[in-house]
Amino acid sequence: MGRRKTRAVTLMLLSSLSFSIMQAFVKMSSTEVGTFEQVFFRNLISMIIAGVTVYRAKLDLIPEIKKGGLALWGRSFFGFLGIVLFFYATGHARQADVAKPNLAAFR
Repeated sequence: MGRRKTRAVTLMLLSSLSFSIMQAFVKMSSTEVGTFEQVFFRNLISMIIAGVTVYRAKLDLIPEIKKGGLALWGRSFFGFLGIVLFFYATGHARQADVAKPNLAAFR
């Protein structure tokens, strides 16, 4: 159990680091590249990674998609909307406002 927990923590730290690097690149490129182009290429990379994962696991996607139905489409839509808004905020706001939460709002 200890080995799995260590791997989980390592993967969470790697995920956090990769999202921070992505946010820095989005901020640097926001003056020359539009928000939807950034979202397109981010989703393209995610699709390639997901495709490789599905191929290695030898999963049949059609039954999985049919089983998910409306919930899967809703999650996809709101995930896309969240990424668009996050990239827009990253490109047009001060980095400190986007990167850390406003703790006064939680009181």
